[in-house]
Order: sequence, then C-alpha cells, then structure tokens
Amino acid sequence: CRSNNSLFTVGFAKNKTMLLAILTSFLLVVVILIVPILRDAFGLAMLNVTEILEIIGLTISPLIICEIVKFVTKYFKKN
Repeated sequence: CRSNNSLFTVGFAKNKTMLLAILTSFLLVVVILIVPILRDAFGLAMLNVTEILEIIGLTISPLIICEIVKFVTKYFKKN
C-alpha cells in the first residue's frame, strides 16, 4: 500500500521492469517444479491443483487487500 493510486488507475503494464521480474520468477519456479532433477535438487514435491490454487489465492491477497483499503480511503475522503 505504498501509493495512494490504485493499480487499476495507474495501469498494470506501466512498470515493465516489474512485469519482467514477475514473469522471470514465475518461469523459474515452473521450470524447477517440472524438471525432475531440479525438483529433487530443491527437495520439492509436485503440487495438486487445489494446492496451486491456494498458493495463488494467498499470493494475490495482499494486492486485493491494499486495493480495497485504497478504495475505502478514497471513498471516505470524498465524504
């Protein structure tokens, strides 16, 4: 919640460096999970669909919470 501007008003694609970092991190994690030798080297197990969805939900929850806080703060500042 560093900024008072919503991610949706600023535009998600404005920060190309951040998008590249997110994409690179995601691809590295996927490669490590898919390649058996890397998965064993890191001591990881394959996740089922439910676990993957839980991780995605927990990962984006701070973004959703911050956007809600920004919306509520702007709404009450107007009134």
